[in-house]
Amino acid sequence: MINKKIRKSISLAMLFSMIMTGCGKAKQPEAVEQNEKQVVSLKVWGSKDDQELLAEIASKFKQTYEDEATFNIEIEPVNEDICKDEILKNIDEVADVFAFADDQLLTLAAAGVITPLKDADQIREDNYENTVQAASINEKLYAYPMTA
Repeated sequence: MINKKIRKSISLAMLFSMIMTGCGKAKQPEAVEQNEKQVVSLKVWGSKDDQELLAEIASKFKQTYEDEATFNIEIEPVNEDICKDEILKNIDEVADVFAFADDQLLTLAAAGVITPLKDADQIREDNYENTVQAASINEKLYAYPMTA
């Protein structure tokens, strides 16, 4: 069985990867000139305990996609248990990538902060059924599962 830190690293890497596939609330890249690399700014919220891990994942993400764009990734400490409250304070300032407790899913979906994922079949295939159910509403998957 994969240990918790490795599983969390993989899951957070998936969150970053979703930005490249058009999922989530990513801001559209801005191109300075037609031949220049696009600059993409992302805001990431994660647990205070995960800041070092998130920085490492962000660095690897930048390296992986360095040919496609230049990334400015801002990582802020917002714990999962209060994520919903922080989001609902100002929906316009929500992070592009964030982790939240599964009991906040319905509220975030009802507020329009999250929408069903487009690549749900692949995510269902790659994750445990109970984690997929925790990230779903009426059989529609709204978030990437993080733990089993």
